[in-house]
Amino acid sequence: MFDLLTKMDNTSSMLLEKTLGPRVMFYLVFPSEATYQHVNDVPKYTQLAIPHFLAMMFIEAIILYAQNKKIPPVDDTINSMTHALLLFVFQILVLPIGVLSYSWVYRNYCVYELPWDSPWTWWIAAITVDCGYYWFHRMAHEINLFWASHQTHHSSEQYNLSTALRQSTVQQFTSWPFYLPLALFVPPSIFLIHRQLNLLYQFWIHTEVVSTLGPLEWILNTPSHHRVHHGRNPYCIDKNYAGMLIIWDRMFGTFQPEQDRVVYGLVHPNNYWNPLRGQYGGYWELLKRFCQTEGMRNKLCVLFMGPGWSPGKPRLGDGVPEVEYDPSQCYHKPTPRWLEVYCFIHFFLILYTMQVLSGRKNELLVAPLLLYCVLSLTNIGLLFDHHPFSPMGEVLRSSFVICLDLVTMGTTSTDLMGGVGVWILRGSMIMSSCIWLMLIIKLICSNNNNKEYKKL
Repeated sequence: MFDLLTKMDNTSSMLLEKTLGPRVMFYLVFPSEATYQHVNDVPKYTQLAIPHFLAMMFIEAIILYAQNKKIPPVDDTINSMTHALLLFVFQILVLPIGVLSYSWVYRNYCVYELPWDSPWTWWIAAITVDCGYYWFHRMAHEINLFWASHQTHHSSEQYNLSTALRQSTVQQFTSWPFYLPLALFVPPSIFLIHRQLNLLYQFWIHTEVVSTLGPLEWILNTPSHHRVHHGRNPYCIDKNYAGMLIIWDRMFGTFQPEQDRVVYGLVHPNNYWNPLRGQYGGYWELLKRFCQTEGMRNKLCVLFMGPGWSPGKPRLGDGVPEVEYDPSQCYHKPTPRWLEVYCFIHFFLILYTMQVLSGRKNELLVAPLLLYCVLSLTNIGLLFDHHPFSPMGEVLRSSFVICLDLVTMGTTSTDLMGGVGVWILRGSMIMSSCIWLMLIIKLICSNNNNKEYKKL
């Protein structure tokens, strides 16, 4: 009997261990599974979740297809994943200001040190981190200076799991102060755990596949609640800021149930796929408004009032126009199927290039690799925008990879495909260079480059 109980206990432990990755995506973890004493010991859950992101996006597409609904468009999906990769590159270059500032406050001003290994500490942190996220998220919509970065996340006119990946690279510079009160009693390691779990929970609620969760709608932030948050219908504006628990919106008067068909995106949509413009265009528009507004008081109001504010209007503005659901109005430039396939393949080739070349143990490669990544992702956006420079950009990008490969050919590689992948990569880049050179010649010979581009 004892042996049987021991075997069942071991089986349960093994099952919990094997399913930890998927359960992390839904915050379905126990304190005993995700409690660490030191910040450096905390797993990078967001990076470990990347395979689960891709798997869930694939499953979502299958379900939508089975329901005879439109699957996520290629241009929008790649653009969302591009923003996620840009965030990853940005995090390599910038110190984690949120964790550093939190740890400094905890070391110098902690009022009461909650025990790091207590389940009570774990649950207190889960609730307080979620509350901190609510207030940051609310201010990100109600303060124009913060909205300039957060608008990146709302720029998609689609609503699917890939939309969750469309994150701002500079939002961390505005979010960290909202969590500092927790540093008075919650250990940094426990804070970091829940900051990641809270973010991962919000991935799965970016979908139209799930309609309602019944009684759980009263407590949890669900796809239905978050669809409202991403809407630009007048009834959706400045509503449902919750991260995991919708109770904060119910408590603080910002809750709104889903009603009319939600139209997604910004009140003034971004009609472009250029990811750099998507990341930082909000600051350019803010700067223009600041310069064009007369009077220092009004200039400061441009920065610290809501995005819809203008002189004579209330703090958050008013007069959001009515919209009707019309998928045909979403930004999209007719793109040949072959070009969509090309961009999709080359998006993952960019990731593969980074993996292969970064494994060659050459510190001089770091800066060129990051530059290559940013410029390559930007050029894919320009291809979908039909930008006249994009064909030449592809030639330069492919040639750049070939040069980096030749320069570092003698160093050790960590190619996942055992050398075969490197030759596939080389062949792909040489072929791409040749194809785009021929297309450039074709465009030069034509009288109307833009019209000819659409025929490619």
